[in-house]
Amino acid sequence: MQLSGLDPGELGRWQELADRAIEPNAFLDPRFLEPSSRLRDDARDTRLLFVEDGDELLGVMAFAVVPRKIRGLPVRAVTPRIPVLSEESERWYPLIDPDRASETLEALLLGFSRLDLPGYLDLDCFPADGALNDALFAAAASADVPIVERGSEEFAFLYPGPAAGTAADPSSLIALDALSTHSRKNFARLLRGLERELGGAPSLTDRGEDPSSIEDFLALQAAGWKGDSASGGGFAYRVSGQEPWFREVTSRFRAAGRLSVHSLVYEQTTLYMAVTYRSGGREFGVQDAYDERFARFRTGTLGRLAVMQRFLSQPDAAQFDPDLNPRYADSTHIYPHRRRFSSYLLATGGALPRSVVSALPVLRQVRDALTREGRQRA
Repeated sequence: MQLSGLDPGELGRWQELADRAIEPNAFLDPRFLEPSSRLRDDARDTRLLFVEDGDELLGVMAFAVVPRKIRGLPVRAVTPRIPVLSEESERWYPLIDPDRASETLEALLLGFSRLDLPGYLDLDCFPADGALNDALFAAAASADVPIVERGSEEFAFLYPGPAAGTAADPSSLIALDALSTHSRKNFARLLRGLERELGGAPSLTDRGEDPSSIEDFLALQAAGWKGDSASGGGFAYRVSGQEPWFREVTSRFRAAGRLSVHSLVYEQTTLYMAVTYRSGGREFGVQDAYDERFARFRTGTLGRLAVMQRFLSQPDAAQFDPDLNPRYADSTHIYPHRRRFSSYLLATGGALPRSVVSALPVLRQVRDALTREGRQRA
């Protein structure tokens, strides 16, 4: 079905599923996607797969059909990595009911052939641990759908509270305990330098309930390198034309009490701002920006450490997914925890897709053996 064609009842059931999903995903929450269908060109044609049992909605996956090459063979594959999600996040996995997860995913896999969709499903950046991953493999086995892992990456993650094994000094502004000795000394020195420059210590506040916080964030983002095409930016919302969409999405999350705008401030000076959304029991990083006048103090990183400190010092805080691509190594390394996300290829229909996907593990073993042999000879 088309995202733009959903009625209020369908949107309501989708929202209920987003709030209880086995793996929360703020970027598949209707508060995020529904405004996109009206206000973003890269989301207007978005299609959704619904798994339903009567009036009960059990699963939602946004999808697109894209060209792929598998073993040199050009094919068409279904992927949840639709353009707007690819542009705005690294989280594309579907929303699945926690009580009927395997059953729901099995129905999803079996439904592809009935819907005349391509016989390949490319699940990129799928959680590689936890109940959703377990349910996917159980569903694939039950549906007799071949599945192969094509690769994985470790992403920054944050499990707050005592169970995380990382303590936080409540009197400290920034989280230092999880860092190396060198990094702890370096960031403590930078914070002292910033305090001398300002004439006092900054503080972190959450302005999520204040609508003006989004205007302040948009201005701060546009004033930095993200708003300057000449410096490799130009994708700040105020510059890229996505400002109305961002206002609408943040207003939706604010109305539900699920928006945070973390602001590192000293008197009238805003040093850093980070926007986060909460969906289900998890908080997701969205965008951040910092005042580049204080760049020599690495204010962006100090801001992230201050937000992390807030999460670590609150035992009842939600899990925090910064949604950072691992290629941003300087930002990733400050987080104390990691979570692995994998890319899976599944054959959902037809003899050819099944034979191709089933052969991939064998081909990978042969390739790896040849690679090891070559290294030994070298």
